[in-house]
Amino acid sequence: KEVFGEVSVPILSKLPFVDYLGFEGGYRLSEYSTGAGKTKTYKGGLEYRPFEWLNFRAIYNRAVRAPSAFELFQAGDQSFPGYADPCNATVIAALTGTAQTTRVSTCTAWFSAAGASGSLAGFNQVNSQVQSFQVGTPGLQPEIVDTYTYGVVFNPEWWPVGRIGISVDSFLLDLQDGISLRSLPNILNGCLAAAGTGGDCLLTPRLSNGQIDFVNQTRSNVPGHSEIKGIDYNIRWSYDLAEIGFVGDFGIASLVTWLDTNDFGTIGTTDGSIGGGAPEYRAVTSFTYSQDDFSALLRWSWTDEMRQASFGTDPVPAYDLWSLGARYDLNESLSVSANIDNLFDEQPPVFVDAQVFGQFNTDGSTYDQLGRSCRIGLTYRN
Repeated sequence: KEVFGEVSVPILSKLPFVDYLGFEGGYRLSEYSTGAGKTKTYKGGLEYRPFEWLNFRAIYNRAVRAPSAFELFQAGDQSFPGYADPCNATVIAALTGTAQTTRVSTCTAWFSAAGASGSLAGFNQVNSQVQSFQVGTPGLQPEIVDTYTYGVVFNPEWWPVGRIGISVDSFLLDLQDGISLRSLPNILNGCLAAAGTGGDCLLTPRLSNGQIDFVNQTRSNVPGHSEIKGIDYNIRWSYDLAEIGFVGDFGIASLVTWLDTNDFGTIGTTDGSIGGGAPEYRAVTSFTYSQDDFSALLRWSWTDEMRQASFGTDPVPAYDLWSLGARYDLNESLSVSANIDNLFDEQPPVFVDAQVFGQFNTDGSTYDQLGRSCRIGLTYRN
């Protein structure tokens, strides 16, 4: 159940150096039948336009995401992640002093609590992967995001050639109590921190020979704050080709995103998992042409080069992806369209960290895995 409202209030307009000044606000109250209960979201922002062609804007948003049914009640999807057992003899041997003594004590307690009769001396895992079951957590609470955005828009009608629009927006996303699937290293480290007898050790039962049998990966609300901060640069330019003796309209639009802060990963690196990359720069540029009932679009997406976070020594190269599309309106109700995705059949980069951690050889959310593909469509509008 929800109730919400929004308001837009003009404060000043059509005054010297104040073409427009206004406020906008909103509020939403939601109630969930799950443990999320009642949640509140709201926003407030100001817009100041000293001239028709120059606009300053700033807005604050409080957003809430209640846990999904999947996150609450996932039955136990199976996977086989790579891991390193912290009780391996080779791992313990690499430690020194108190750290080594503590690890031996912890692993001994861990073996004992699991009923493992195997000796810790000379123990090493026999498989580089372990069976994992991803299960839901019914007690999850909503995650909260505070978003701060401010920027400037330059859109002059007096531009000498064509029509131009430029905007620069700074954004800050502050995530609190984010919902996350607990990683295998996080669970293993949690057991170590509990001296081998805590709840995380129950998620990693061992066989009689000491080998980890399987892992139950649960979801949890991550305490504290995690931030993403950056700047979006957007430029648009269009031109009426009739001014130089041709027909139609041509346009270019480019969006460049610079990432300044990312608490979810190191900027400019990828850990090889799906969505695990944090490129410092991304860009999408579109070239458009339209004439009467015909329109065409050429789009270029670019992802910056990234370092590998763990094992890979070679950087993952910058990635370019092109797509081409066209549409023709046969009449007011019927149109035909055609698209070619990944126009130059660009292959996704295969890199070590993706092979070790993701088991997919690449990051499918960042790089195209299907290759060149074509689509033809017929759309009817009544």
